[in-house]
Amino acid sequence: MVAVRTYISRRRLLVGSTAAVLTAPLAALGITPPASELDPPTFWATVRALHEHLFPPVPGTPGVGDINATAYLAGILLDPRIDSAEREFLSRGVGLLDAYARRRHGQPFAALAEDTRETVLRKIEDNPDGQYWLSLIVHYLLEALLADPVYGGNRDGIGWRWLEHRPGTPRPPLGWYEEASGDV
Repeated sequence: MVAVRTYISRRRLLVGSTAAVLTAPLAALGITPPASELDPPTFWATVRALHEHLFPPVPGTPGVGDINATAYLAGILLDPRIDSAEREFLSRGVGLLDAYARRRHGQPFAALAEDTRETVLRKIEDNPDGQYWLSLIVHYLLEALLADPVYGGNRDGIGWRWLEHRPGTPRPPLGWYEEASGDV
């Protein structure tokens, strides 16, 4: 009999283990997950405010709107090929972030001043699960900045131009990603 080893990626292990304790980042702060998901406008306002805080506008650099960061994350959250536990972890984290901001500061995260947002994010970062959630948010924000525009971010290659990067060839053809998922 031949022994078969099954390998699991570090990413899948982390996502799987943290999904089971999704409420832990804010549970220690007395926050429970919202009874229902945030309504879509509030959810995306929270995501946009988070993106803008993590990647603030600076003259001469592309902003989150320029790189299409929020729409890029929407594509990730809607893509059935992305691990469902990771999608759930990301989206529930947005709800928990907003719930904590409302409980602690009486306002949604998107309405907080910059210094208060920083305080909220630093508190979340104190927890390993919160730190992992923030790292995933930053990961996808950087993907939106650096990935090939066919994936929905880096609109018109603005991130590449800012970094004076020349993409390699061959590049994926426009529409290939949607065709691969059967969405076209």
